Amino acid sequence: MDNQSVSNVLGILRLLAKANPNHTATQLIKEWTGGTLNEAALLKVAAYLCEQCGEAVAVLGHSNLPDEVVVGLSETLAGVQRAFSLDGLQAQPRQFVKHVTGSISTLGMLLTFAQIDIEEAIPTEVADLAKEIEDLVVEFNNADIDPLVRSIAQQHLQTLATLLRHIKIFGLEAALATYFELLARLRRAESSSTPESKKAAKPFTDRIKGWADVFESIDKIFNTGARMLGRAKVVAGLITYFGPGSSS
Repeated sequence: MDNQSVSNVLGILRLLAKANPNHTATQLIKEWTGGTLNEAALLKVAAYLCEQCGEAVAVLGHSNLPDEVVVGLSETLAGVQRAFSLDGLQAQPRQFVKHVTGSISTLGMLLTFAQIDIEEAIPTEVADLAKEIEDLVVEFNNADIDPLVRSIAQQHLQTLATLLRHIKIFGLEAALATYFELLARLRRAESSSTPESKKAAKPFTDRIKGWADVFESIDKIFNTGARMLGRAKVVAGLITYFGPGSSS
């Protein structure tokens, strides 16, 4: 099974470990993403966080790890899901998430002994694309472009750049979903815009469409040579020895 979601939740737990314990989940997302997202985008980010935790729980549940390790990690990740659910966003995550430090240690040990580089740098292709997207957000501020087209583009571009900047937490799939949603919404909005607006927006929309090849390259980077968590059975005994981690 793919290790990507497990690596991502390790990043989420590391952020929680450093976070101000008195801040709500909403406040933390704003801090982590630079405060640039609107309410709708913020809710999407929260949903992506929950999704990563759910996928990681499924991967762990089908691994060869000892039950006590799986149960302990699953309880922690279920707490993260509650913290970033609609009902939990206005509360402090510490009310739901327990044993953060111990879970970080366990996940780190698991991924390390499965020969998965948990400190691997974000590929330069990702950082370069995020920078290009952020630049385009500014360039899209063109009065000749239909206001609806401009608004859709800028909002989704900002969300996309944020997801790419934090790709090791939200995963590539979140960025891809946002990218294709951007393409679909732009196409629909442009269908009712004026010829002048279409002409003004064309250089920008052409650039956006051209990112498909970049995303394909990024996808190959993330999926080529990916380690499978199922291989971690060789360290199951070692993790049992050290314990699943119970410190808060």
